Amino acid sequence: FMEAVNNGADWNLYFRTELDKAEAQNRDPEPCKTLDAQDLWGKVAYTAWACADPGVQFDTTINEWH
Repeated sequence: FMEAVNNGADWNLYFRTELDKAEAQNRDPEPCKTLDAQDLWGKVAYTAWACADPGVQFDTTINEWH
């Protein structure tokens, strides 16, 4: 996601079951919605700020550390 933000790319959203279905059917997954990654990141950052969170937590990074 952060690469898409840095590159000004779009970010695809998928229904929870779509990736598994597409793999089982040997096809590319179909996104349910495509968003501008920078716009989405701006909304994430604003929301964290608006509710006084100290920052954004990246679960995958934290899990890799432990």
